[in-house]
Amino acid sequence: AGFLSDVAGSSAKWLRDLRSGQWADCRVPNYVPDPYGPASHTEGPASFLTGSAGWGDATTIVPWEMWVEYGDERFLTEQFDSMVAWVDFAATTAANDRHARRVAERPVAAAHETFLWDTGFHWGEWCEPDSDPATVFTREADLADVATAYLHLSARRLGQIAGLLDRPEEAERYRELADRSLAAWRAEFIYDDGRVTPDSQPNLVRALAFDLVPADL
Repeated sequence: AGFLSDVAGSSAKWLRDLRSGQWADCRVPNYVPDPYGPASHTEGPASFLTGSAGWGDATTIVPWEMWVEYGDERFLTEQFDSMVAWVDFAATTAANDRHARRVAERPVAAAHETFLWDTGFHWGEWCEPDSDPATVFTREADLADVATAYLHLSARRLGQIAGLLDRPEEAERYRELADRSLAAWRAEFIYDDGRVTPDSQPNLVRALAFDLVPADL
């Protein structure tokens, strides 16, 4: 859209809506603008269906892409606090929670799991042919491969953005988070023989697009 048309104004307005609609716990809603606010999601069986990796990462990805397209740092400065809030939410969730399946398989957490985001609700690849419709809209699905990849991408972008805005402490902090979440993804999803799991097309494409695999692989 940015290549074909001037979408700077509409994108800036949309990002203001995102910031104003971001929840008190720093989650980003599933659609923006959200005229009903958190009350529409905090009750009933769908109360957990927000804060999804990828969708919430629009708070870092959209301003970055707008800066790349237009070179206007206002996209980055105005969105910075929202980015920090979202990435800190994701990183804190990764550090504090573990998926029940992983707990059962590995009662003592591996060191890298501090940076493995494997809980909460994530849309993930919910249109993928092999996805299980019984678990897509529940907490049962383990989508750490998706969520940790986006944690890494957003932390990496935030570190780059902090550097551009001359905020060295934040730049170092989020670069370190990016490195650690990348190491966690590799430890969990790359076998010793170099194969990537799950070996689905979306996961393999994401691994390439986000530079998750070492150059020799």
